[in-house]
Amino acid sequence: MLKIPSVICHNAILRSYGQIFLQPSSRAGFLFVLAIAVNSLSQAIIALAAILTSLLTARLLKVTATDISQGLYGFNAALLALAISNTLAVTLASLLLIIAGSALTILLLQQFQQRSALPPFTAPYILTGWVILLIAGGLQLSLPPLPTGTEIDQFYTAVARGIGQVVFQDNALSGILCLAGLLCYSRLAAMWTLIASATGVFIAGILGFPEHLINNGSYSYNAVLAGIALAAHFPRRFILPLLGIGISILLMRGFQLAEVPAFTAPFVLASWLIIAVTSRIKQRRG
Repeated sequence: MLKIPSVICHNAILRSYGQIFLQPSSRAGFLFVLAIAVNSLSQAIIALAAILTSLLTARLLKVTATDISQGLYGFNAALLALAISNTLAVTLASLLLIIAGSALTILLLQQFQQRSALPPFTAPYILTGWVILLIAGGLQLSLPPLPTGTEIDQFYTAVARGIGQVVFQDNALSGILCLAGLLCYSRLAAMWTLIASATGVFIAGILGFPEHLINNGSYSYNAVLAGIALAAHFPRRFILPLLGIGISILLMRGFQLAEVPAFTAPFVLASWLIIAVTSRIKQRRG
């Protein structure tokens, strides 16, 4: 296992970054921060501001210190900040929306925990992100400049980029750093990350999905999260994570065709479907 000194890792902020990949690890979170910063230092700072906002909100709402320390109340805000700063130009208005949205993710998370038997995963961030984009459309906020990088069509590069896209970084080095972070905490999660990202590239290629979206990892990052989540939920049922990975890839294409921002909705919907169906089957057999 990779080792990073605990003195720079043991806190709720880094664990919030770690929970982006569903890992309650400050060591992993440290490398996830690096993965973001090597590609976009500004996004790393914006994500930090969002996490601090969400953690403060959680404290004000008297969330237990244990849950806060595990990063459970910070990662949705981090994802929101990364997604919105990728979708909208960074302006005072967009930053204010991110800060307000970061607080809203905590309220939504509490509602999910109280009202749903299914794990919330990243649902609070998804719903908040959709609301922010609706508001941004009404305010006519500007879009970020288009990327100028060239496409690279090597399979291994697309796989690395797919991992990096979990933290919204279209960068192979970011993906490698994220994989290293996973190795700090869970070799099983790292294994499923590689399997899922490679599967996303392979299936999207077989089905003839747009090549530039395959190359930048768009069909892999939801698959990665689905693979990690379902492998943890069903540790002895190899087929269920694979099924969730496949469903998330198809759902991602569906969101694109519908022209609806997907965020991590394909991952959440695929995981909820697998968990709900297996639970219903188990109840009938019981």
